Amino acid sequence: MKPIYRIMIKKILLSIISLFILSNILLCQETTKIDSLQLLLQQTVTDSAKIKIYIAIGNEYKSNQQPNEAIEFYKQAIQVSEENSYLIKYKLIQASKENEKDHQFRLTLIIVIAVLIIILLFYYIYRTYKFTRKTNKFLSEQNEIIAIEKAKSDKLLLNILPKDIAEELKESGFSIVKHYEMVSVLFADFAGFSKIVEEISFELLVAELDMYFKKFDKTVEKYHLEKIKIIGDAYMCAGGLPIANPNNPILTVLAGLHIQRIIESKNVYKILNNISLWELRIGIHTGPVIAGVVGEKKFAYDIWGDTVNIASRMESAGDISKVNISGTTYELIKDYFDCTYRGKIPVKSKGEIDMYYVEKIKAAYSLEGDGILPNNEFLNFLKIN
Repeated sequence: MKPIYRIMIKKILLSIISLFILSNILLCQETTKIDSLQLLLQQTVTDSAKIKIYIAIGNEYKSNQQPNEAIEFYKQAIQVSEENSYLIKYKLIQASKENEKDHQFRLTLIIVIAVLIIILLFYYIYRTYKFTRKTNKFLSEQNEIIAIEKAKSDKLLLNILPKDIAEELKESGFSIVKHYEMVSVLFADFAGFSKIVEEISFELLVAELDMYFKKFDKTVEKYHLEKIKIIGDAYMCAGGLPIANPNNPILTVLAGLHIQRIIESKNVYKILNNISLWELRIGIHTGPVIAGVVGEKKFAYDIWGDTVNIASRMESAGDISKVNISGTTYELIKDYFDCTYRGKIPVKSKGEIDMYYVEKIKAAYSLEGDGILPNNEFLNFLKIN
């Protein structure tokens, strides 16, 4: 029994020794791990890493049944964490202040830029307004100048062409030659003009012609006739164109009487002042004509046809201070005028033509019975008031 007892004791001792050795080995291992963590702690810079290492060391002490040491390291972790928290708070405050300053700076910068933009915008608007006003004023002035010049050119054109023909030319660039079935053509020519030219200066001659023709123009306009042209000392006009008018023979004869009255009135003054008289022959014929504008440069409104030639013959076959009309015209005006039949007068290339002198307007149609100017009833009838 004794040997067995000894063997058992021996085994128990061996087991205790083994446990002690194992415990020391484990303790050494733990101590080695803690030492490693403490070494790592000394090399750590950042607070967050230190906190993690303090906690790890505390956990090691706790696992080694060393709570007091574990508590110390936990406290260290808490202290670093609180310090770090204060630092973080301070940094946050500083960062917030910096951010506020940056925000204020940016806000100020934005306000300054906005103010500059608004100033530039207002300056641009002001400059644009001034430029627009200046431009509009300039354009307005130019438009006024253009309008004035256009009015002048239109007036000049209307002095050359009938209104309807002028409008037609402006719109299309050309005028259609038209046929008129009934037109009364008036020729007026100063008798003895060659002798007058020899007696007075050219300046006075031109001034006299200008004075007479201007008065003729007003008379022609009054009776709704159309001035055709002036050839030397001869004046030509026509009624019934470019707008047809069935009363054109009557209106043309009225114009002829009025023109002779103008000459007579001027001659009264000339007689009293012993000045050479200007005397006029007038001839009128009614018939078909062709009228229009021909050519591209220095164009003029003109009429053509046998009616024009006969009217010219009426003038040359007449006497001074008289209005000589053809039988054709007479048939159209005889109810309104007192006329004297001259008989059949030979006309070059035309044979014999019935001719009449128009003496005066019939009393029923005459103003104050003078036989030259029509009364209001006659004017209303003719629709020229």
